[in-house]
Amino acid sequence: FGTHAGIFKNHHLVIMAEYLVSFDSTHAALSFEAAFGPEGSLVPVPPKVRAGCGMGLLFRCSDDSKAVGQARNVACELGVEDQIDGLFAKELGTYRSVPLVG
Repeated sequence: FGTHAGIFKNHHLVIMAEYLVSFDSTHAALSFEAAFGPEGSLVPVPPKVRAGCGMGLLFRCSDDSKAVGQARNVACELGVEDQIDGLFAKELGTYRSVPLVG
């Protein structure tokens, strides 16, 4: 994954940013990986990102609100809402915290 990638949608280039969901439990991390399929990748969490189990799921999304919605929907479907440590947007090699509640 690079920091940003583009896809064409309705003949327009849509820039996709990288997001990282960090988890409190290995169970939640593995469940998210299965739910995201090839759209997500389980990775070790960088030291500056909080994660109780040390793993996170890296995925692409067009903006913060869609990334929050996707993470919250999957967590709700899996019943692991309380096992997410955080959501982070990757920007210029660093991670910015993205609030999961609005």
